[in-house]
Amino acid sequence: MHGDGARNDDAVVQAKQDEISQARLARHKVRKAAKRRRFRALQLKRRREAKAAEAGR
Repeated sequence: MHGDGARNDDAVVQAKQDEISQARLARHKVRKAAKRRRFRALQLKRRREAKAAEAGR
């Protein structure tokens, strides 16, 4: 009987850890996507500036 309770507690702990891991992974993905968007916007800005400078020559 006691073994089942301990196993059940382990399952609860494992489920909680999985939940925390998933939340951490989701936050990481969001930050990475935001970083990618900022980088692409900066690249586009630089490309447009370079094109404008080239056209101005």
